[in-house]
Amino acid sequence: MNEPVVEKKLDLSIAHLVKSSGIDLLPREAELLDLLLLRLSNDEISQKIFLSVGTTKNYLTILYKKLNVSNRAELMAFMYALFKKINS
Repeated sequence: MNEPVVEKKLDLSIAHLVKSSGIDLLPREAELLDLLLLRLSNDEISQKIFLSVGTTKNYLTILYKKLNVSNRAELMAFMYALFKKINS
């Protein structure tokens, strides 16, 4: 019953974590980041956010540029470093 609230809080904390590194994310970008961290494919992300795969890829390209990463592996490393920095 409370899952959407928990998910929303997680989204906000992920966006807050990224913002702590000086990067502001738009709500859609924060949503994409959350879905990427769940290791969803582009097709799965597209279905969840009701966009075409092409549009989803365009949003991902913008997100990657904002985070200065080139792919999902670099994104995961970036997020891991942020989590580690916050927890140290």
